[in-house]
Amino acid sequence: MYLEYTTKEHEKVAFYAYTNPDRSELIGMAEGYLGIRNDLVTVIKIIPEFQNKGFGFKLFTEVFQHLSAPGPISTVVGSWEKGNEFSYCEDGQSTNLSVFQQLRDSGFTDKEAAFGTPTGKWAHRMGYNLVDFKVIGRDYVHLEFTKTS
Repeated sequence: MYLEYTTKEHEKVAFYAYTNPDRSELIGMAEGYLGIRNDLVTVIKIIPEFQNKGFGFKLFTEVFQHLSAPGPISTVVGSWEKGNEFSYCEDGQSTNLSVFQQLRDSGFTDKEAAFGTPTGKWAHRMGYNLVDFKVIGRDYVHLEFTKTS
């Protein structure tokens, strides 16, 4: 995987990922922002033919490692909604929101559904095993993944 950075600063990073150095085949893109409380917000977009192959986690890890270099990340933030910046996605909403809704509709608890989303799985793999729900709505979910103290 080859990365081309468009932004590389202390508190934010953005890049495109390609399968080869000549950038002829795009895998996806990633953005990460570090808030004042060292809370991490990411946007990971993977081209459909590369989904479910581990590239999302690789890009998430790349963002995480870059932004955690100055100090530990306290929280991984999930802010998933329908419309707006996600209107281009399947069903017009973020993948995380779709997965969260599907899991809840299948009988999973809110916590199980949150950790069943791509971001929830990635955060858990990085050691964030708690979830604090700020807002749960049909078209919007805002939560925070944290580590046990």
